[in-house]
Amino acid sequence: MKLQLNTTDYAILGLLQRRPWSAYELTQYMRESSIKAIWPRAESRLYESPKKLTAMLLAEATKNKVGKRTRTVYRITVAGQAALDEWLAEPGKPLTIEHEAMLKLVFGDINEAAQQQSMLDNIGQQVEQHIEQLQHAYRGLLAHQSHPQDSSPVPSQRVAQNLLVNRYIEELLAGQKKWLSFAKDFDRQWHQCDTEEQKKALISAQYQASLGLDKS
Repeated sequence: MKLQLNTTDYAILGLLQRRPWSAYELTQYMRESSIKAIWPRAESRLYESPKKLTAMLLAEATKNKVGKRTRTVYRITVAGQAALDEWLAEPGKPLTIEHEAMLKLVFGDINEAAQQQSMLDNIGQQVEQHIEQLQHAYRGLLAHQSHPQDSSPVPSQRVAQNLLVNRYIEELLAGQKKWLSFAKDFDRQWHQCDTEEQKKALISAQYQASLGLDKS
């Protein structure tokens, strides 16, 4: 019978494969690394997943003393490694887009200049925040490679694998910035049109360009 695990559970298993983590460390890593850009999830779910994996014998929990406090550290089990290997061997689901700010743009009105500008500015701010998060992840990886702070530095192959994913995210963000530039330029051209015929011609020209029919 197939295990009833969700993608977040498998992501946690993948991290436990690398080394033991406390629930707090897992949550911090998921918040600060580039994983957040491709799999954002509520922190409450991140805290629950290790407990679920432990109950299913895919992870084991041990309690360690840190000063006067006790913390629970999770490790992957042989069964957990087998479950992770099986998941990795399956084809992943394709990219899906869930972008509320863009959905609002669908229902906006380009003739409402202030509203339109506010929506585009909001999307631009989101893109810049994601770029900042990605750069933070880059700096963290570089610092760890140059000056590992623990006795188990990240293997080069793991950093290389992260680089592939990070570059994918970088290209997505670059595409969003390119689109944002187009959107603002199109908005400017739209408001320069004086007649309905000019507006239709502008729309037609953009669609033709998208289809590669622009002969200019």
